[in-house]
Amino acid sequence: MASFRRIPKEQLEALKEVSTATVAGLLPRMGIRSCFMTGLFPLRPDLKMAGQARTVRYTPAREDLNAGAPEDRYLRPQWQVIEAIEPGDVLVMDGRGELGGGVIGDILATRVKYRGGAGIVVDGGVRDTVTVKTLDIPTYLRGMQGAPGPVTLTDVDWDVPVGCAGTTVVPGDVILGDGDGVVVIPLALFDQVLKEGVHHERLEVYIRSKIEAGSSTKGVYPPTKAITEEFDRQAH
Repeated sequence: MASFRRIPKEQLEALKEVSTATVAGLLPRMGIRSCFMTGLFPLRPDLKMAGQARTVRYTPAREDLNAGAPEDRYLRPQWQVIEAIEPGDVLVMDGRGELGGGVIGDILATRVKYRGGAGIVVDGGVRDTVTVKTLDIPTYLRGMQGAPGPVTLTDVDWDVPVGCAGTTVVPGDVILGDGDGVVVIPLALFDQVLKEGVHHERLEVYIRSKIEAGSSTKGVYPPTKAITEEFDRQAH
């Protein structure tokens, strides 16, 4: 089981004020270029997600590794990570982009929700999506698939760094999701991203209000030093 610094719930909630687009713009300035998961879509675009990553890694299916008695499934990495989910965790499933089988369905998604999970991210297929939509847990996926996961994948490890939808995810990283998709925030950068991200969002609201009032974009957007200082004065 991974050990990492736990971010207080109220700070994760505060992060939901920040869009994935804003974070994807901030992180490259902090040295992280590949941070946005590519090719995933939200099952419920109306839900926002912020939590810390718990991961499961897959390889292409191998029959001997998938074999075993039915009760052996509870020892498998995918089942172990789900039973280890804590409140505020996001289950990140590195399904290798494989759409030949679904790695999670409504029953296991329900278990994630009732363990306090903040969301589910799957670089692959999800089963039972009609029911999963009703669970009110943010879920991001590459595609819908009715066939079971072991047809194409073998779960081999959990709570380890994984590659998911073109990004590296380390257990404990902060995973932010909205209607645009999912972005990964390295844990060490979380405090900086939260501070700068909230400021950026509020500045954009201020700029949008000026545009809606009839202002030209010139000298206003992109924000100049003058308009930023004007906003900061009013904010304080």
